[in-house]
Amino acid sequence: MPGDIGMLHPDGCLSIIDRKKDLVKLQAGEYVSLSKVEVALRTSVYVENVCVYADPTQSYAICFVSPKRRQLRTLANELGLEGVITAAAKAWCAEHEAKEPGSSNRPDLQDSREAVEHLALCRSEQVSFLLTRCLNALASILILTAVK
Repeated sequence: MPGDIGMLHPDGCLSIIDRKKDLVKLQAGEYVSLSKVEVALRTSVYVENVCVYADPTQSYAICFVSPKRRQLRTLANELGLEGVITAAAKAWCAEHEAKEPGSSNRPDLQDSREAVEHLALCRSEQVSFLLTRCLNALASILILTAVK
């Protein structure tokens, strides 16, 4: 991403470790402070980490959000969605068994549960609605603060 400074790890993973340029002018001419948006989103109890990216040729910014799994699990239990996680984990195992029948690399239900639970929760309409509402409220606060 232009303006970001990354570090390549020996295992091939890339980490964004710094940002050289914080203000991005969007297509419509407005400036967005990427770090201010990130700081505002990180105040949510559901957000572990966030990276905001803006393409100057577009009229919007996008966010890559890593959710806090423990808080999502708690929210799922409060909403009665525990079965969604278990069903998603079983479906994931069945899909991988079909791709690699008899393979020793086949995942078991216990291993796959954590890997798919946040995906299942983020796809749940109830959880998605609540998270979107929280993030929209944070964005509104950020906009009001910026205007003042």
